[in-house]
Amino acid sequence: SCHFAILPPHLCHLATSSMPLCTSRFTFYIMLHYCKLYLLLAGAYVRSRLQYRLSFSLMCVAIIIGEACMLGLLGALFTKFRTVNGWTWTEVAFLYSLGNLAYSLMRILGSQLDDFDRYIVRGDLDIVLVRPLPPLFYILASRVELIHVSRLFTSIVIFVVVFHLIHIHLTIGVAVFVIITIFSGAVIMFTFVLISATVALWTTKSGKLTDILTGASK
Repeated sequence: SCHFAILPPHLCHLATSSMPLCTSRFTFYIMLHYCKLYLLLAGAYVRSRLQYRLSFSLMCVAIIIGEACMLGLLGALFTKFRTVNGWTWTEVAFLYSLGNLAYSLMRILGSQLDDFDRYIVRGDLDIVLVRPLPPLFYILASRVELIHVSRLFTSIVIFVVVFHLIHIHLTIGVAVFVIITIFSGAVIMFTFVLISATVALWTTKSGKLTDILTGASK
């Protein structure tokens, strides 16, 4: 019998096969299957959030204003000091946009772990554990905060503008380096949040630790 209760029958057959080709096919199909499940769960939550469109829009606008104010503070600083330890405003803004792109990706995919201690205190983790899905996968997929897309969009705009001002020649190597930097930063930030959520399994409260680690990683 198949131990993968959530899989279709044809995937169960591949899972029980010992042939290398079947194993490779199973790995591909299982990844595709989980992607579909992720989109299904995330889509359900996003649709529920969009029921309150005014609230959703105001939160997105607030995030955009917050990012603009932060960039404005950097600009105000550099109106008094042309350089800070050799760094110009465009260079600092470029680094800020890179870090914010990574942070935005992490918030879109991993903000569900911010209140992981709620699952512990209220006993909701028991509900997650009895579902036929990996607990971490279910928690991440069941509440995707789409409002952070506004932060991602703002960061992309800042990055494109500053990239043009800083006069960096776009090459394949530069593009690959930027992509790797952004995704690596997102993974590192997500790791800090995951560590904080793990601590909640013993302490039942980790909200402040999450704020500290997220702020430090950003």
